[in-house]
Amino acid sequence: MRIFVIGTRGFPNIQGGVETHCEELYPRLVQYEKIEVVVFRRKPFVKDSIESFKGVRFIDIPTIKRKQIDAFLHTFLCLFFVLIKRPSIVHFHNIGPGFFIPTVRAMGIKVLFTYHIPDYLNKKWGRFERAFLKLCETISIRFANHVIFVSETHRSNLEAQFGFLKKKSSVIRNGINILPQATADSYIKSLGLISDAYVLGVGRFAEQKGFHDLIEAFKRIETTCKLVLVGDADHHTIYSDELKRNAIQNGVILTGFIKGSDLVEIYSHCKLFVLPSYVEGNPIALLEAMSFNRDILVSDIDQNLELKLAKDDYFKVGDCEDLANRIREKISGSVSRDFKKTLETNHSWSKAASEHFNILSILKT
Repeated sequence: MRIFVIGTRGFPNIQGGVETHCEELYPRLVQYEKIEVVVFRRKPFVKDSIESFKGVRFIDIPTIKRKQIDAFLHTFLCLFFVLIKRPSIVHFHNIGPGFFIPTVRAMGIKVLFTYHIPDYLNKKWGRFERAFLKLCETISIRFANHVIFVSETHRSNLEAQFGFLKKKSSVIRNGINILPQATADSYIKSLGLISDAYVLGVGRFAEQKGFHDLIEAFKRIETTCKLVLVGDADHHTIYSDELKRNAIQNGVILTGFIKGSDLVEIYSHCKLFVLPSYVEGNPIALLEAMSFNRDILVSDIDQNLELKLAKDDYFKVGDCEDLANRIREKISGSVSRDFKKTLETNHSWSKAASEHFNILSILKT
C-alpha cells in the first residue's frame, strides 16, 4: 500500500505541530508490512538534501514562500505526481490543501484527511482568506473518504453541521515521546538562564498563539524569573516582527527554533510552561512540557479543557490580568507534577500509528 502525504511543510527539523505529528507518525507506519509512505515537502522550508528519513521517502516540490499561496501552489503541483504515480491513498493534512481533495477523488484515488485546527480562525487571515478556508473545510469533510480529528472538541463542533461526519470520522490524539529529563545545563547557561528561574513559551510566532498576551502579562509581574520564547514565524509578518521587537524591548529571551538536546534541556529546567493560545488542535508543545513534568498554565479554550488538567492550570484566554495573576501564583510556589500515567494512556504515538494503519487498511479494501 503506497501512501502519498500532502499538507505538511516536511520534516525532520521543521517547525510546526503538523510537521512534528508527521515526523513521529509516518516512520512508525512504514514499519507495518507492505506500507510505503511518500511525503511531499515544500522546498523553501527544507534545509537538507536527504531523500528519505527512517524509511519515509521524500519528494521536494517548489513553492513560493508567501502565506497566501505557498500551501495552495504546493498542493496543486503535487497533484501531477499523484496523477502519474497513482498511489493507493492520499493523506491530506489541514483544510487549505483539502481544497484539492475532490480532484484526487475524481482520479479514483481514496483520501484520508486529518483535521488539525480550524485555520480560518487564525487572525493572520483577511476576510477573503477566511471565507476560502471555511469553504476548504466543507470540501475536505464532504469529499474525504475518512476524517481523522486530533481533538474530540473539533469533531463535536462540526457534527451539527455535517450530520454524516460521525460515520466516517475518528479521533486520534497526538502522541508524545517521554524522554529523560536533562541534567546538563550548558545550553540554558549560554542563554543566561538558571534552572527553575524562567517561564517558557514554545510555538510559532503567529497571532493565535497568544505570545503577545504572555509578554504583556509578564510585564505586570515583579519577579527575578525571566521569560523565554522558543520558536519563530513561518513567514515574516507585521505581527511577528512587532512581537520580536516587543520581546526584545522587555528583556524576553528569544531562542529561535530549536530541537533535540537543546529543546529537552530548556523544557527540563523551566519553572513554568505557559500556552496562551486562542486556537489549538491537540497541542504538542503542551504535551512535551507535560512529559518533563513541568508546572503548566494554559488558556481555557475547549481544546485545552479537553485535557482535563487541574483547575489552577487554566486562565481565561485573552485576559492578561488573569494570566499575570496565575503566573505570579505559580512561580511563587513549588509544586511536583507527574503526568506520566495520563500521557501513556492517552498520547501514544505507537497507538496512533496502529489506529492509522487500521483506517488505511479499511480504505484500501
